[in-house]
Parts: sequence; C-alpha cells; structure tokens
Amino acid sequence: MTRPLLLAAALLAGTAASAGEPWARLPPTADLFGVIDRPHQLVAALLNHPATTSARELSAVRAALDAPNARRVEQLAAYYEREMGNDWPTILEQVAGRGVAFATLTTQEPAPVVIVAEGTDAAASKTFFELAIRAFEDEVTRQNPDAKLRRGSHGGAQTVHFGDDFHAAQAGTSIVFSNREPELHAALTRDTKSMPRALWRARALLPAKPLAVVAFDLVPRKSSEASKVFFENTRREIIPTILFGGTIDAVRRADLAALSLHVSGDRVEGVVRLNAKRADLPAELALHVPAAGQPGSLPLLEPPGVAFSQSLTLDVASYWTNRASFVGPAQLPELEKAERDASKLFAGPSIGQVLEMSGPYHRVVVMAKGDLPYRAKPGEAYPPTALVSSMRDPRFGKSASSILRGAGLVGSLTAGLTMADETFDGVKIVTYRFPDGKPLPADPENLRYNTTPCFAVVNDSLVVASEPSVIRALIPELKRLNTRDPTAPAWRAKAYGRGLSAAAVASPEALISSLIQSRNLGLAAAKVEAKQLTDWLATLGDAAVTIDHAADFFELKFASTPNAGKSP
Repeated sequence: MTRPLLLAAALLAGTAASAGEPWARLPPTADLFGVIDRPHQLVAALLNHPATTSARELSAVRAALDAPNARRVEQLAAYYEREMGNDWPTILEQVAGRGVAFATLTTQEPAPVVIVAEGTDAAASKTFFELAIRAFEDEVTRQNPDAKLRRGSHGGAQTVHFGDDFHAAQAGTSIVFSNREPELHAALTRDTKSMPRALWRARALLPAKPLAVVAFDLVPRKSSEASKVFFENTRREIIPTILFGGTIDAVRRADLAALSLHVSGDRVEGVVRLNAKRADLPAELALHVPAAGQPGSLPLLEPPGVAFSQSLTLDVASYWTNRASFVGPAQLPELEKAERDASKLFAGPSIGQVLEMSGPYHRVVVMAKGDLPYRAKPGEAYPPTALVSSMRDPRFGKSASSILRGAGLVGSLTAGLTMADETFDGVKIVTYRFPDGKPLPADPENLRYNTTPCFAVVNDSLVVASEPSVIRALIPELKRLNTRDPTAPAWRAKAYGRGLSAAAVASPEALISSLIQSRNLGLAAAKVEAKQLTDWLATLGDAAVTIDHAADFFELKFASTPNAGKSP
C-alpha cells in the first residue's frame, strides 16, 4: 500500500514542478507585458455573449463567416479536434489552461516579442505543437514549394524556425514563440519564480480577479526628448489643456499604465489605471478635479429617447483665473485682447467675468430624434443635442442669456433668424428659427435645418440646445436630479443601445449609403441590412465610460451591460 502511495505522490510532485506560470519565461527587461489568466473562460465568455450570438444573424457577419479565411479557421479547429480527440474548449484548457502571456520592448526597433502558452497537459501540448507546425509547414510549402522550416533543439526542447522572424518551441507544458531566435532560447532556459515587476505592480493596482492584465512600464517611453517636448507643448495650448490637461498630466506623472478585463455573466468591464496620485496634480491643472467634498460629476441626464449622455467636471473659471500659468508671456496679451474685443459686442459683464461666474459641472445629451419645424431638409441629418452647464454665481444665467441673445441678434442680421419665447413647466425657453427654404450661401448643404437654436435657465443650470423639444425633455430631469455624490467620477458617459438604434432609424440615410459603398449592395438590400443592424443595436444594452482621478490612481473604466428594465 505504501509503495503505490509514494509513487502517486512522486508523480503529483513531478507534475506540480513541471507546471509553471506563463510569465515565468518572459524577459524581465521588457516594458510591455500581458497575461490572460484563463483563456478558455475568456474565449467562451466572449463567444457566448448575447451581442456575439445575435450578431451571427446579421447578413454582414454571415458573409464574413462564409469568407475563405473564416472557413479556414473552422477547418483548422476541426482538424485539431479530430486529431486530438477532444473539443476545442478541452484542447484550449490542455495547452493554455494556466494562461497565455506576452512581452515586448517597445523602445527597440524591431521590437522583440515573446509569447508563452502554459498548459496543464504536457502530452497534449506536444501533440498540439506538432500538429500546428505540420499545418504551418503545409501552408508555407503550398505558397512557396522551395520554402523550408528549420528544426532544432535548445535546452532539451524541440525548436522550429522559419525565416528571420518565426521561432517556436515546445517544452513540457510550455509552447513558446518569438520573432527572434536569441529571445526564444532565453525564454526556454528561463524559469523564474518572480513575476516581472511591472506585471506584479499592475496586478496590485487593478481590481481583483481579472481574466486578462496588461502592464506598460512608461519610464522608457517618457525618457525620450520627443515625450518631454510633447508634455511641455500640450500644456501651452488652450484646447488640449481644457479638454485633456488632467489626463495628459497623469500620463506625465505616472510610471506605470495597467489594464484589466473582467467578464461576469453578460457584463464586460475594462479598467485602465495610471499610478498618478491626485495629490500630485498641479493646482492649475485641476480643471477636471472637483473641490474637496464636492461631487466629481453630476448624475447623467437620461430623458426618454436619450441616445448618449455625458457628465463631467470642467472648471473653465479656474482656467481663466490661472490663464497666466498656461499660456506663454507672448500669447497672454493676445488672449486678453481677444477677450476684450469679443466683450464689446455684448452688453453687461465681460466674457471673462461671465466665465468666472460659470460653474464647474457640464452635461451633454444627445437624443435619438427631434421635432424640427422646417419643410426644407438638411443635406445630412444630425441628432438633437443639448449642453447643460452649472452656475457658480446666479448672475451667470442672466449674463450668459444676454450674450446668447446678442449672438441671436447677429444671426438675425446675417441669417434671418427670428426669435420666439415659450414657457414650459414654468421655464422660459428662448428659441431662434431659420427662415424656411431661403437660400444661404454660407450653408449650401442646408445643415442649419438640423437645428432651431434655443436656451433656458432651469434652477442652477443654463441649457443650450439644438431644438426646444430637447429642453422640454430635460426640464423634469433637471428639477428631479439634485443628487451630489462626492464619490462620483469626474467624467462619465453612457451610450444607450435602444436610443442609438432609434437615432439610426430616424435618419437611416447615412447608414444605408455606407452599406451601399462598403458592401457593394443595391438600395433594397442595403435597406434590409440597415434594418437588421438597427434591430441588433437595440439589443446591445448600454455602454458606459468613466474617468476619475482617485487618491492613488487615475482611472478610465468601460462597462457594457445588457438591457435591463425600461429603456430611457
């Protein structure tokens, strides 16, 4: 009895010793690493996701699956299943059940690459490798009868080489590939117990239990002179600073970028984090960071028929107050002169004073369809939109309204705009309308007929929209949503599958035209495919993106969720 137990223990010990981690063979000097911990789970989750399964019914997808390359992949999968006597999930578990990892050095040209698949069954890994090389050799000789693979060995492992940039090997439960022979040899003899530092730090920075992780050591890239010039120049430019200043500075301060992928049921989530501490953000660049105790952003506005909604912190008043910190000494007088000249066109406070009264919170809403009053049609249809901005000073609404009325007066002189007022739910909406059908040389495509510009002040928000129906839809939302969550991210946005589908249905011309050109379809077939695509889009649910500068990291997060409950 003792002897069989000892033999079993020895076999188990040998199996444990031979089974390593895929990252154990990666070069520690690389700057970009990636690991898929459970490839079979990731592949199964993505292939069985409702968006994937429903997409297979689309004509365009069916055509792609019937194409020669797709059929070749299916034939290859069937070949492995037949020769190995298992289905592909089992084979994937056998040859990559402990993970797949890669590493490269992006600062080197050409960049060396090492890819490692670590399986759970050495015999299956060997069989798979031999079958793969046989299939590769058949394909190579089919294309070029004179081409030959070179076989060899290194460190007890069999190796295969083709040309200068294909080098592969199989050793125990490992299958290794590289585009350079020295890197392949180094990977075969390397078996460290220490995870690469960048990869270890990335796992510590990211949420737990990811299916895949990518780590990017930023130090080698940022040490170049070109990177230093980029960071310096972008800080001196107004638009990049206002839109991306905090993000660019987070990249400047971070030495590690990490990404993880998570799948739970039908929910897919991706997270990118930079190890840039919020406390190190320069005060003059904190345009997207709220004051202590204040919400990062206000709740998303989700009126019925919404296709896209966005909420962010952008303290334009802070930028104007600290403008000397952003623009150079030569540009500052020009900027201030432009502000003074523009202010002369409007009565009341200067534009600079109005900016200082503006609030730090802004929201954008795109609706699926609108209700334009024109008989004339635009050459290209755009969905109705609105910008909602908070007020730091109640005088902001009155001052901004004066500026908008002044702009409307200029429009009436140049484009024939007419003004009208209406009151909805106690809120006054000011609307400007273009003359219907009157030619305008500055707008030969009639794009102006996408909009009846309007604005209103609702509580502590100024709303500027492309048509009054959007403001009417937003008024109940603005009166209802007063939540101010200090833990909310600084930037968040969401796209709504049903709303996007309704927007495409409302203006199908662009989609139909694209299908005709890209798929070489007739008009009738393009309309059928457009209907299929819009129906499929409605089933996708919502896709949300958030950006936040937390205490210990800068984060961008993407999450896709299925339809749940009543559609906005």
